[in-house]
Amino acid sequence: MIQLDYLSLLYKGYFFIQLTGENSITRTVQSNKLVSRNGSIVHERESFWRELDFEKGGYMQKVFTRVLIKDEDDNILVVQDRKNTWNFPGGKQELGETPLDCAKREIQEEVGLSVHNLTEVYQGDFYFGDTHWKGYFYFAESVSGVPSMKEMGKIKGIWFVNREDKVNFPMELSGVIENIFNSNLVFHKETMWV
Repeated sequence: MIQLDYLSLLYKGYFFIQLTGENSITRTVQSNKLVSRNGSIVHERESFWRELDFEKGGYMQKVFTRVLIKDEDDNILVVQDRKNTWNFPGGKQELGETPLDCAKREIQEEVGLSVHNLTEVYQGDFYFGDTHWKGYFYFAESVSGVPSMKEMGKIKGIWFVNREDKVNFPMELSGVIENIFNSNLVFHKETMWV
């Protein structure tokens, strides 16, 4: 029997969970590996996460958020966060944050905007490689500030686009990105700049 002791910290997208087994040896789960305190791998199976009790906090899901912000011409703000890849601004949820809190924090950190009213327009499950993420997409009903590159080491460009084929989005998000641009999810919505 493995018992969850506590969630110790979140670091660079990995949750570290303290567990105590039948023999009272404390171990740490990082990603999909069960390791002993000395670092040797005790258990390495992708399905190990599913063996923990989801309902009792034995697993913390990786979560990211993205925010859609329109300009006065109905173009949507995108940021270049990799050499040839663009995305809606947003990022990884930190320990203790709700997805909504994460979205607001990431927009301020990445592009210097304050968002005042967000509406969820999509949520879904995504796989980047073999890592499962829960994604939340929000529409900004109201923002203030002037978009600028705040994280110079991370953000390489800012642009407003009106079609998904103007830039290269991450392949893993291509279905939802196409749906966002080609459906009524945000077509009739406007962002108020205050």
